[in-house]
Amino acid sequence: MGSMLNDDRWSRRAGLLLGVLCALVVFITAVRLNAHDLYRVLGVGGDAWGYYQYVATLLGSHRFTQMPWTHHLDGDHFLSMFTCGVAYLQAPWALLGHGLAWVTGSPMDGYSAPYAVAVMAGMAVYMAIASNLLFHALRRRFPVRIALGVPLLILAGTNLFFYAVRQPVMSHAYVYLLFCVLLYLVERNLEQVSPWRTGGILITCSLAVLVRQLHVIVVLFPLLYLVPDATAFRARLAWLTQRPLIIISCLLVAIALWIPQLAYWHAVTGHWFIFPYGYKGEHFDHLLDPRVGEVLWGVRNGWLIYSPVMILALGGLCWSAWHKLNGARTILVILVLVLFSYAAWWCWWLGGAFGHRGFVDYYAFLAVPLAWTLAQFVSARWWVRVPGLVFVALTLALNLRMTERYEWFWSEPEWTWARLAAEWSSLF
Repeated sequence: MGSMLNDDRWSRRAGLLLGVLCALVVFITAVRLNAHDLYRVLGVGGDAWGYYQYVATLLGSHRFTQMPWTHHLDGDHFLSMFTCGVAYLQAPWALLGHGLAWVTGSPMDGYSAPYAVAVMAGMAVYMAIASNLLFHALRRRFPVRIALGVPLLILAGTNLFFYAVRQPVMSHAYVYLLFCVLLYLVERNLEQVSPWRTGGILITCSLAVLVRQLHVIVVLFPLLYLVPDATAFRARLAWLTQRPLIIISCLLVAIALWIPQLAYWHAVTGHWFIFPYGYKGEHFDHLLDPRVGEVLWGVRNGWLIYSPVMILALGGLCWSAWHKLNGARTILVILVLVLFSYAAWWCWWLGGAFGHRGFVDYYAFLAVPLAWTLAQFVSARWWVRVPGLVFVALTLALNLRMTERYEWFWSEPEWTWARLAAEWSSLF
């Protein structure tokens, strides 16, 4: 018993140190890369502005029905393609920036330097929380050293790092945090069901879907993860029946999160629930010819080209799904649905991005098969272990250097394999 308590205490300390390390790396790197133009950190002039403009409007810089990064419908009607979900997570830090702006005498307009620094600090804290929770979720299934390494590898070795330090107001790193929370809550509930954790799952899913409606797919995770048969599925549904007052209260909170967004849509369009992109004529134009290959390994933001370490996660996912391990079949179904959705979208490369940014949100779930693969490498013979670890080290170095050197034209049609090869050859 004493040994278990000591192990648990050590794990808590390790998770805390992991979080502190991640926070320091993210904040210091973000400041270093963005100090020359803090104004741009808040996304002005790009899609990231679509998320942050809700916060700036809350601070009085715009009118809700006439925000700046919108699509003009007619007359005085301007529709934001983006929702207020991310703003819930940005608002506390922007309010901190508001206070810092008052103290330093900076413009209190939501866009001056104190706001940018506060938002970057908020992202650092969120990455610390995400890494800590991911570690505690993984250590229940994998060795502690693997559970510690995977959050670091996902943060530093994938395009998550870019969206944490270069574009910290885009939605992807925030949703990654939400899905780390979701994974942790589900894993804890598998140990011992708690109505508070079940309520947290409802709220987390609601906020994630509010950020991007595609995330409704993720409702499959708490429903089906590690559910082998009908009896287990009924037991999973029974999570919702414990302490009904708590569950209903959390459900009301989950619904309440949507009220400002529904009110905004109704004020602008006259409809309570809409598909905003449809107002711009943007649809799933490639349903019959989904661009799966381009999404995965195309030169324009191909996911595995710019985050090759995820090849290990996919390998572990397919193997685990075939052998019915680690709830991999549920994760695989979610990933396939996400892949097809993006491959069928008219802008399958998702515009200006570093790698295919649509998958960043789902790295929390892919951490499970990635941890399995790394565990196999560590325990394998040297002629498997060494090449595997060299590959990991190279992907880390590649990602960090590419993040620092990123240019927007990497997503343009003129970006070719020859130009990418030239970029790679100049990195080191």
